[in-house]
Amino acid sequence: MELEKLLLSKHAKITTTKVIQWIDCDPAKFNNLMSYVLGNNAILAQRAAWAMSYLVIQQPKLIEPQLNKLLLLVKQPVHQAIKRNTFRFLKEIEIPKKSLTLAIDACFTAVGNPNESIAVICFAFNTLSKIAKQFPEIKNEILFATELHQENRSAGVKHTIKKVRKELMKINQT
Repeated sequence: MELEKLLLSKHAKITTTKVIQWIDCDPAKFNNLMSYVLGNNAILAQRAAWAMSYLVIQQPKLIEPQLNKLLLLVKQPVHQAIKRNTFRFLKEIEIPKKSLTLAIDACFTAVGNPNESIAVICFAFNTLSKIAKQFPEIKNEILFATELHQENRSAGVKHTIKKVRKELMKINQT
């Protein structure tokens, strides 16, 4: 099966499921998928990113070789699907230590951008909240970032901020 042909066939959950089944946590096939996520074709990138997020949640080790490149990419103006799916899996996995600083920076970049999508903001805040449990010194920065979204009219962002603040209040700073 040619991956590019499959990705271009139809933008639907069934296609994503076929991609996931075909890759089946094979690192070489996953690297092929990542070449589309990191590539210049926006359609292929967004469709590949959807499968990427599910595969990384299933098998986090697959992303380690490309994670730093991906974290640098999501700070750039790229398709929302790439950002959304990256931040979706970041909130679910244990982020490798070598990528933690870049992940924190990417999350703060996302929540600091007033034009960012609701899903990206919510996933980035959830990721930051998770990281703060391990590194409580970033708690106050996250709380400040939530203040920037007080005027956000989105129910999703309001709910996420409320949940994140509640979690942060449980964290004791040293």
